[in-house]
Amino acid sequence: MVAVNQAPERGQCFLRLPFTDLAGRSWRLQDQVGSAPYEREGDDLQARGLYLDEPAWHPCVFSLKPMP
Repeated sequence: MVAVNQAPERGQCFLRLPFTDLAGRSWRLQDQVGSAPYEREGDDLQARGLYLDEPAWHPCVFSLKPMP
């Protein structure tokens, strides 16, 4: 997944994910541009989406994998 804050100021949002099979397990999102991994519950990702709080003009490139 790729997300970019295209604004000249910090931005926050919930990014709706186009996947229908996220619920019922935990997921690891690894930012391929940055170094931080994120662990999120699939039920929350399915219901609200992925919360992003990014600085101006910042790109994120996430890999998404189920956690064991």
